[in-house]
Amino acid sequence: MKFEFDKKYLKLSVYVFLALAALILFYKVIDNFSSAFDSFRIIIDFFFTLLKPFIMAIAIAYFLYPLIRWVETRFFNSPHRLSKKNKRGRILSILVIYILIIILLGTFLYLTTPRIVKNISDLITVLPNYVEEAGDFFKELNMNKKIQDFIRGLPIDNQMLTQYDFFKNIDQYVNNIFKNAQNAVEGILGYLVNSAVSLTSGLLNLVLAIFIAFYILKDKEELFRSLRRFFEAFFPHKTVKRWREILYLADEKFGEYLIGNIIDSTIIGLMCFIGLLVLKIKFALLISIIIGVTNLIPYFGPIIGAVPGIILTLFDSPIKALWLAIFILVLQQFDGNYLKPKVLGDKVGLSPLWVIFAIVIGGGLFGVWGMFLGVPTIAVIRVILLQAIEKRNNSI
Repeated sequence: MKFEFDKKYLKLSVYVFLALAALILFYKVIDNFSSAFDSFRIIIDFFFTLLKPFIMAIAIAYFLYPLIRWVETRFFNSPHRLSKKNKRGRILSILVIYILIIILLGTFLYLTTPRIVKNISDLITVLPNYVEEAGDFFKELNMNKKIQDFIRGLPIDNQMLTQYDFFKNIDQYVNNIFKNAQNAVEGILGYLVNSAVSLTSGLLNLVLAIFIAFYILKDKEELFRSLRRFFEAFFPHKTVKRWREILYLADEKFGEYLIGNIIDSTIIGLMCFIGLLVLKIKFALLISIIIGVTNLIPYFGPIIGAVPGIILTLFDSPIKALWLAIFILVLQQFDGNYLKPKVLGDKVGLSPLWVIFAIVIGGGLFGVWGMFLGVPTIAVIRVILLQAIEKRNNSI
């Protein structure tokens, strides 16, 4: 008797087998999620460390390309599509921008590094004293009879205060807080030492990235043509076209947002430094750099940057700390209502709610970098979703 082979049932059996295998795999991943996630993170960290110079080089090339194109078209009359004959203009443009950046960066470091080192050295010296003074202040505050009488006069059960030995416990809490603060200071010092040790590795990666970026910028058009041919060989033309549109959109959103934000934060940092010099605030340069860098993060950044400076100034002079708080508040109002709209405008097209959502989600997933890059990322996703919704509605 001849057996009739039915391909339909074989196909169904394969689908059932694959579905069961996928379910088992999913169960195993969930069951060992912690170890699987740790292994995945180790692999990602390994590849990130390996590719760090290339990632840095791509970032450098991305930021420098508009400047290089401007020099190239302005002084060397180079067309957008380069041939072998006019490659010389591209190379000279790259060298001009590299030399200008080295001069500007070298001048900046020459003028600021001694002051920054002195600020950090002074801070390391006085920080333990500040912590001790704060502890003594709170202990004296806790032992003050008038304050104790005031707390007892509040609508609180005095028996409960006596039963739990409220004032003694407060003293213990203060001791614990400032003991932890001292440990944190020691941790910061250790972090600074480790940072100094890892600086050599970072500089080597940076030098390597600068060389790689040079070749990326020199052969940018050829690299893009090669990538386009590669993707067109393996993916449908429609898919490649759509991904090109998304990349152009990401370039527009990220480029305008990042460059505008860096310009805005640089101006705010300089204005802050001038203001702090006028107010004669200690650690003026260090505080200004912190405020300028954290200003890159919308909404939360100014608050994050202001708090350390105000606390440090509070130990030196409460009046100066008050003036510093008022100055930073005025500066941030100027930035939010005038400077940032002028520099950035409405580049990302997100409402404040979506900006906060992007910062919270980005920060939760990727830390500080996520807080900074979350806004343009959500802006790109928003435009893609709006385009998909519009296309879907038009097809109905």
